[in-house]
Amino acid sequence: MFTLMATAVEDMHTKIEERGIEEWVSKGKKVEAMKRCVYLLNLFANDDFVEEAEKELGLEMIFRNHFEPLEDRPDLYKLVEDLTEEEKKINERILRRAHDMQKKGWKELMHLLNGQDYSKFSKKSEFLDQFDGSGIRGWWD
Repeated sequence: MFTLMATAVEDMHTKIEERGIEEWVSKGKKVEAMKRCVYLLNLFANDDFVEEAEKELGLEMIFRNHFEPLEDRPDLYKLVEDLTEEEKKINERILRRAHDMQKKGWKELMHLLNGQDYSKFSKKSEFLDQFDGSGIRGWWD
């Protein structure tokens, strides 16, 4: 679902960016919002939050495991994580950041799709100064 939607929004932003006849300020804001939407949709489609957290933090998840026989059933084995306390802390830090990125990404994606509540715009300011380009209902030319 995410991939299909990302493809559709990407197609829209490309066409609007290249051939759109809307005035350039709102068009530019919409195109940027659509690009960000595509990025987030692809992030969710590929579940790339751990990789993004690793890049951001400059760290890598550490995987080191081995199998040991069960004491009461030597014919069966259990997977034992073989990490130092420091390596466990690194993994936990990455996973916490990935989870935070996912939560914030979902909230941002919903905002990009839903758009702004225009009733909260100030009457004293210009519409385009307050408009951020979000709102899939307005992503047409």
